[in-house]
Amino acid sequence: MEQQILLNFFGKYLQVISIDISMNVLDLKRTIEEKLFIPANFIVLKKATSLLDDKMVFEDLNLVEGNTIDVDLRVLGGSCRYKKAHSKMRWKSKLKRARRLQRARRKMRNRAK
Repeated sequence: MEQQILLNFFGKYLQVISIDISMNVLDLKRTIEEKLFIPANFIVLKKATSLLDDKMVFEDLNLVEGNTIDVDLRVLGGSCRYKKAHSKMRWKSKLKRARRLQRARRKMRNRAK
């Protein structure tokens, strides 16, 4: 039995997609992969606040026509605001040091005049 559901991509835009109720979540991820070229292993699907497991079947989720499923990406790693990957010095310390050097250069230029 076919149903239409809404896919909410990253909280930005909605797309309507027709699914078969007997499909599992992994099949939906593969259809999203075919349409948007996003690898299925990076896609995370949520219904309301619960994460959908790949083995779940849509019959068991009690989906009705027009329900919304949120699509997010699983991104590994990340960055820290205070520490760059290539340096051990905090960004605030770097900024203070750069300002101190600028002040010293300015003073030297003023003395040379």
